[in-house]
Amino acid sequence: MHKGNRAIRELDFLTLYRLWSSMHRSYTFTKGTVARNLVWTYGLRPILRGGASSLLGRAAPARLRKLRRRRMESLRPAWVAPDPHLRESMFERYRVQLETTSRGALDSPVVAYELEEFYESGRELGMRLLHPFWDADLTAFLARAPVRMLIRGGRSKGLVRQSLARRFPDLGFERHRKVNATDFYRSVLTGEGRIQWKKMGGAQALAELEIVNPDLLNESMTELFEDTDPFKAYRIWYVLSLESWLRPRL
Repeated sequence: MHKGNRAIRELDFLTLYRLWSSMHRSYTFTKGTVARNLVWTYGLRPILRGGASSLLGRAAPARLRKLRRRRMESLRPAWVAPDPHLRESMFERYRVQLETTSRGALDSPVVAYELEEFYESGRELGMRLLHPFWDADLTAFLARAPVRMLIRGGRSKGLVRQSLARRFPDLGFERHRKVNATDFYRSVLTGEGRIQWKKMGGAQALAELEIVNPDLLNESMTELFEDTDPFKAYRIWYVLSLESWLRPRL
């Protein structure tokens, strides 16, 4: 999506249209959803938010900090960090992450979490896991590559599609749309996650360390298991994985 962000900044409407067309042909989303994501969600909104944060950071840093604190509180589930000192520590980490812009996503705890998962999985399997986007030269090349190269053939990931199509001509890689597995992910967490949650008897270890409010968490988990919104299901995984990791370490 950063290519679309750049096209908006440069008022390159032709490139923006080409991106929209390729994404519509490559994904199962509607035209309106693709346009909203491209133009607003990953386009104008981060541009405007970044500009406003930069302006407030120079003109009214205290106001900016209050707004960020309010945003963090709005995102924090009520059952997380019942202790005020722990909440303050969470906000401080959040503030440092936002204000450290020199390395961007490299300092994000989400990135660290994913890389640790890769490392642990590889260690358990007895093999080293590699990923093409960990190659700095490849990533730099793709960042500089023009849009028309990346959407060659009128679809996203055009370079990979054409390479696979030449090697496997009967599988139709050049025309497949990307499969969205979000609903499947939600169904696994709400189905199998519910079973594991009952076996665990709640988040006993997290509650013992006062990281969560157990009563509020139990209510929230019950709601999450019934919720059909796939974008909330990740909380089930976080609770189950953190509780499972913490128990043998107490």
